[in-house]
Amino acid sequence: MMMRNRNIATLAICVLSALVTTQAFGQAGPEDDFLDTIRGTNPSQGDQRRIHEWVQGKVDKLKIAVRADGLAALRDYRAYFNKQYRNTKNVNAFRLVLAGQMAMVATSEFQSGADKIISQTLARVMFDFGAVETVPGLIAGLSSADQPTRMLCAQALSRLTSAIGADQGKFATVVASLLKAGQSETNPVVLSRIYMALYYTTAAQVPSAADAMIAIMESRVVARRAGRVGIDHAEVDAMRYFLTAGVVGALSQSQKSKLAIVTATLLRMDADQFSKANVVPDELDHLYRSLVHEEEVLVAIVGNLAGVGHVTKEIDEGCHIRRNEVMQQTHLWVGDASSQTAGALNAAPWNVPVGAP
Repeated sequence: MMMRNRNIATLAICVLSALVTTQAFGQAGPEDDFLDTIRGTNPSQGDQRRIHEWVQGKVDKLKIAVRADGLAALRDYRAYFNKQYRNTKNVNAFRLVLAGQMAMVATSEFQSGADKIISQTLARVMFDFGAVETVPGLIAGLSSADQPTRMLCAQALSRLTSAIGADQGKFATVVASLLKAGQSETNPVVLSRIYMALYYTTAAQVPSAADAMIAIMESRVVARRAGRVGIDHAEVDAMRYFLTAGVVGALSQSQKSKLAIVTATLLRMDADQFSKANVVPDELDHLYRSLVHEEEVLVAIVGNLAGVGHVTKEIDEGCHIRRNEVMQQTHLWVGDASSQTAGALNAAPWNVPVGAP
């Protein structure tokens, strides 16, 4: 009986401890007093180290709170950190240091393979901050094993394009990181966000962003040929970028040719799928949107050509019933490999291989 009572008492203490930890989380404690003394200052190196330790300490508490109730811990931690970041007594210098230290802690946690609730919380907090100082942490989050974390980090980078674009070094680093992430990403939702994070539209930035986007699209063609990815909507967001005013006009002829080749290949692949009689509704929806946007990009690159450019018209007139006509219009663009009949894009300067294999 004494042993049973001791076990019950131990269990009660453990439950009470978890509840106290969860309830206490998100509330100010003695460790927060330090922040109040420097909110109105430009933190010194020593203060920055203490802020880093403070952030890490809060993350360590989060790890304990997650064991009791992960979703509540995520919510409370996010609200708590946002309250600290948006304290009206903060000067901008303090706020930027806090964001930067948050990014450093997040980077370490991402690289160590943090629990998904931990990594999602850190990604959400950095998204909420909306500060360019979080960029290193967001880049690290692109490599997380957790899909929602990768998506949130890409979304946060998309939100920061203006600030990132104002710093040439940061811009180059971010574009290179998004390229690497995009080439390895298999989740279409995450990939869509990566494409959108590359939406840099000033004339000076378009060439670098476009190179990255084209390279990701080329890797997707390779993956589709190998059967590693199926029919999805990810490339619709890539096409939308190239349909943004001024983007195609800022490309070199070499880039236009590369874009024509990869877009023509995607058009042919999607038309092949569209031509099948038993396409499921979800895939049909993806294919509708993809084919229309792909043709729009080709028209933006090469212009309206006589007798060519009616894939969209056929879809508008009959949807899947017109699948044979859609394939015929696709052949007018890319050529027909079975008959070796040339299409509008097979000649220079586009040089798309006949049939866009």
